[in-house]
Amino acid sequence: MVIMSAELDLSTLTVRPIFSQEHDRWQRLMTEKHYLQSNRMVGEQIRYAVIAADGQWVACLGWSAGCRYLSGREEWLGWSEGQRTMRLHLVANNARFLVLGKRGAVPNLASKALSLNLTRLSADWEEQYGHPVLVAETFVDLQRRRPDGSVEALSEREAGACYRAVGFESCGQTRGFRRVRGGFVRHSQHRLLLVREVVSGARAALTDQSTQWDREERAAPVNRVDLLSLPSAFDPQRGLIAHVLKHVPDPRQVRQYSWACILAGLLGGVLAGRQTMKEIATWAQALPEEVIERLGGRWKKGRRRMPVANTYAYALEHADLRKVGEALRSWMQAQGIAWQGDIIAVDGKVLIGASRTGHGRATASAFSVARRAVLALEGHTGDERKAVKACLKQLDIRGCTITGDALQTTPEFAGELRKGGLPTSCRSRPTRARSCARPRASTGRRQPLARSSAAIMTTGETKIAWSAASF
Repeated sequence: MVIMSAELDLSTLTVRPIFSQEHDRWQRLMTEKHYLQSNRMVGEQIRYAVIAADGQWVACLGWSAGCRYLSGREEWLGWSEGQRTMRLHLVANNARFLVLGKRGAVPNLASKALSLNLTRLSADWEEQYGHPVLVAETFVDLQRRRPDGSVEALSEREAGACYRAVGFESCGQTRGFRRVRGGFVRHSQHRLLLVREVVSGARAALTDQSTQWDREERAAPVNRVDLLSLPSAFDPQRGLIAHVLKHVPDPRQVRQYSWACILAGLLGGVLAGRQTMKEIATWAQALPEEVIERLGGRWKKGRRRMPVANTYAYALEHADLRKVGEALRSWMQAQGIAWQGDIIAVDGKVLIGASRTGHGRATASAFSVARRAVLALEGHTGDERKAVKACLKQLDIRGCTITGDALQTTPEFAGELRKGGLPTSCRSRPTRARSCARPRASTGRRQPLARSSAAIMTTGETKIAWSAASF
């Protein structure tokens, strides 16, 4: 049991990474005494112990890899998405901080431990992982759990006092989402995000043209653009949604809800991590009534209501996909965003749930990797290659690199593109897929992956590399 008093001399404290034989002890303390009751950390990580002059541990800290994306941090740093991709490893997250003993027994203990830890954090990280840490981040819960089990609500000004004491700055509250495979889900636990430089001049270094620690093999183009991160994307008059509403016709014959209401429900549900029409409809109906009213919800049975799942499915089933692609491209051009020279991925997908018959809607799309945006869409009834050709014919692909899966990585398809008006030359070689198996959806049996081929085609002066991506 840790016993501390106000007489503890803070000047005698030392902070060091734990030894391998102390790992289990650190893990057990976090599980038993930390309010999260978890010792899990991700990515690169270092665990520290804060030790008094008599050798007893008075606090424990854990640092892990920085979060992949935080809007408050990105705004504070001012770096581009490409810079974030290359330099995210230079950010560390204070994932765990546990002060042992009774809360408040030793004034300023927490801030002193943090200060000592931050002094050596970058050098320790470089010694262990070969690169320094330039920026530190952490989250602080706005609801403090008391020993008796009750919860005390804190204001942003009150929360994180020990972090502010050592120079952390507030970047506002998080949005209440956590990352999962394939996207984000809402947990509605809003936390305060705090950040600070670990090394003087870190912000300038992270937004510079290059640093000696850039990870080029992971780098995205510095001018990479996420359309939904642009301030103009949600402008009521000239934003992306307003532009799509103006240029994509409403396909419905009977209209109980406005086209804007349906598109807003679909987009909001997808951004909130919902994956089926039913989940989107349930999410939209749970919105506050004043929000539903602003979106154009219909008055029914004593309250405003959003569309049901079948309405969303009908809209996707009958929407003019080519018009959607044209609207996206024209809006990007109006914003001065060009895709010439980008990597463009072409593929076919089935929109499960986008049909009231239950079979889904088969589509092909051309997707700009650098812009994270669909450039062209085409529906089809079984001939995916024909739909892919139709997508590419809508685009000026000079200077672009095109990638496709095994269905398009054949000389025969290159010949079809030539006949369709895209002058191409092709050489290919067969490649064997990895020796693994994929479950067959209908029978549950496992089947080996098929052989595929890789082709390099030239369109005018443009090289188009078709990569085998069948697994």
